Amino acid sequence: MAQCTVSAGHLSTPQIFISDEQIVLKADFQEAPTLTAGYFNWFVLAKGEDLVIEQLSTIAAFEVEKEGFFSIHSLAFSPEELDLKEIIFGETTVVDLAEMVLGVDGCSDFDFEGSDVELFGPTSLCGAYAGQLKADNAVCMDDSLAQISASEYLPAIVPDGFIQVFLLSTGDSSLITAVNEAPEFLVSQSDSFRIHSLVYDTASFKLDSLRFDSTTITQLNELLEQGEGDICASLDTTGVRLFPVNCLPECTAFAGSLISGEQDCLSDGTKAIHAQVDEPAVVPEGFLKTYLLTSGSDPVIRGMSNTPSFILEGEGAFTIHTLVYDSAFMSMDSVIVGQTKLEKLLGQLIQGGGDICGALDMEGASMELEDCPCEAQFGTLEPSDACLGERGAALEASVNTKAVVPENYQQLFILSFGDDLIVQEFSNEPYFEVEQAGRYRIHNLVYNPGSLPLGWIQFGQTSLNILNAFLIQGGGDICAALDVKGGLFVVEECQAELLSPKTYPNPVRDQLNVVLPENLDQKTIHVQLIDGLGNIRQTLEVDQPLEQINFDVSGLPEGWYSLRILYGTGRVGVSKVYISGS
Repeated sequence: MAQCTVSAGHLSTPQIFISDEQIVLKADFQEAPTLTAGYFNWFVLAKGEDLVIEQLSTIAAFEVEKEGFFSIHSLAFSPEELDLKEIIFGETTVVDLAEMVLGVDGCSDFDFEGSDVELFGPTSLCGAYAGQLKADNAVCMDDSLAQISASEYLPAIVPDGFIQVFLLSTGDSSLITAVNEAPEFLVSQSDSFRIHSLVYDTASFKLDSLRFDSTTITQLNELLEQGEGDICASLDTTGVRLFPVNCLPECTAFAGSLISGEQDCLSDGTKAIHAQVDEPAVVPEGFLKTYLLTSGSDPVIRGMSNTPSFILEGEGAFTIHTLVYDSAFMSMDSVIVGQTKLEKLLGQLIQGGGDICGALDMEGASMELEDCPCEAQFGTLEPSDACLGERGAALEASVNTKAVVPENYQQLFILSFGDDLIVQEFSNEPYFEVEQAGRYRIHNLVYNPGSLPLGWIQFGQTSLNILNAFLIQGGGDICAALDVKGGLFVVEECQAELLSPKTYPNPVRDQLNVVLPENLDQKTIHVQLIDGLGNIRQTLEVDQPLEQINFDVSGLPEGWYSLRILYGTGRVGVSKVYISGS
């Protein structure tokens, strides 16, 4: 199968367009998709922590409610591979869709990570909009004081005559304790704080009407139109939460470093890759260490292991990384193999701008996965004489050259019929019984049942050539060895028994003398000299009466040969001779 080049791409953070009637989320591509013939690009809108799918669209723009968590995902798919009618709005989740895409036999792709935005609270009914804030880096208390701050996430709308200020609230009751022109405050206690944006009309609302340490965010909201009051203003009631804590000691976690190790070819056709520790990791008490396998230019996690070793199939470039993390704050359950990017894990750590103590070796140990040599080899067979009698014919072959059977591989013998090599039977020995005349062959197969199941073969219908097409020797990708030529049996009605020809000298080097049987009653006969692979090396046509003929064997390779006499439609008189070579 050709390598898939289809990609869903990745979207940037959605833009928000607000009017009195609607809110529209629109996203642009941060990483463009790649499509081929027969594939299309659609977009998915999901809502809530469970990422329940709400809408599908051919453009990355959706009308949404005024409050909630939303995410937009890109989908590249072929209708022949993926039926979008299976998606049930309000029920099917993004995880369900990702599993559907992974389950298809094709190239469809889904941007599971997507891009998300959270809308807090209603917008103003009079044109003002408080916008939304995002927390700046985590803060800690130093000498009982902490500077907390936020920055703009979604821009506010400040009409003429309006101003924007920022309120500080504390505790579960969101008690308003301070106001500032910028979203930053100096606090003196370790507690839960929120910073809220307020956009108001200075003609209808006076800030000094607020009683600090007495008025709550809820009480203020009730005075505004958005809270069913009569003052035109917009208040971000949820705000952004900050929680200063006592400063922690320096994070001592260290991922160390790895160097590339060896690649082992396993007997089942898979490969094991190993990395070695170059610089040991530092794992503080209560922390865990794991190893991650990634691939791609924007590394995607392909596996996790307690050791720097992984078992893989196929080819390509892979990298093994070390991760040291605090399991109390970071869980590997959120990692979806084949979907989660390494950069996303890094973003959770202090090392990558997050707030969790840990360490990730981003460079890792890289290695190229190569094809393993196929060590299986079939042996060659020497067919015996067989003719069709009252009880049928017994076909038996002897081994000329021994097969090579690697560990976990098996040897099997296959009987085929006719020039199309239609499979008739399997056997553990090169012996079969048939009941009709024709051309039969016994073939030797060396294979691994784990990588080459044979249950699909239908006796009397499947050609041996189809089986061969799955093997490396036949252009496929499965390691096995099949003697397609096999040992040939031409089964015909048994003739009256004739004497075998006599040969001398035996062994022979230069000239082989053949004494013909006395009871040949044909005017013309053919005498054949056949090598161990079934190839006819010499043929002499003899007119009767003639008692002796000669073969020049001086140029033939050393080994066992068969001498056969053919007359009429039968084959009789077989003798064995050993040619010692020159």
